[in-house]
Amino acid sequence: MPQSKSKKKDSFRKRHPTLIRALVLGVIFTGALGFGILYASWALICRSGACPSIEVLDEYTPKQTSKLYAVDGRFIAELGLEKRTLVKLSEIPLTVQNAFVVTEDKRFYSHSGIDWRRVFGAAFKDVISMSFTEGFSTITMQLAGNVFPESIDRRERRGIGALTRKLKEAKVARAIEARYDKKKILELYLNQISLGNGAFGVETASQRYFGKSIRDVNISEA
Repeated sequence: MPQSKSKKKDSFRKRHPTLIRALVLGVIFTGALGFGILYASWALICRSGACPSIEVLDEYTPKQTSKLYAVDGRFIAELGLEKRTLVKLSEIPLTVQNAFVVTEDKRFYSHSGIDWRRVFGAAFKDVISMSFTEGFSTITMQLAGNVFPESIDRRERRGIGALTRKLKEAKVARAIEARYDKKKILELYLNQISLGNGAFGVETASQRYFGKSIRDVNISEA
């Protein structure tokens, strides 16, 4: 049986050499065209100031909540659209840091802003579904979208708008990685991220969900 199938394949190739060559050339052409479009998009995505300048991160401080107290010291209210209390990376338990890395971006410490293995896997699924909805954002790409919402609209979830957003995130992420070390990036991310119910950053989320500082969170809570 295997020999019979092999003979049939050889026979098909001999009888249709032009078709075989056309198919091969078609695959090569399609791949080259796709690569060309992607390269051109990458080169032009940040033209005319379409992408933000990452130098602002040198002095960047996420919005924090202002606490209002009475004259006698009694707490009255928190003011601000984003409830957030900043903490240094050294104050965040390593178990919490690792939990985010494993969940969001397990190759965070080995890539330069873009996880190409995830990119190619997501691209394959997107081509099959023609949706451009498969996620491949790294921690650094998420940071780019969170810090620069005016330039990188993360509400774009489908089609060309989503692809454009991803390209912007990726390009800005590469620039961030070239300028800052992993500790700085992770600290910014953990203070910037939205964790639901109006809680921004791990310290505020810890206070809201566990009733204590992130410094005191244990392994099971992380």
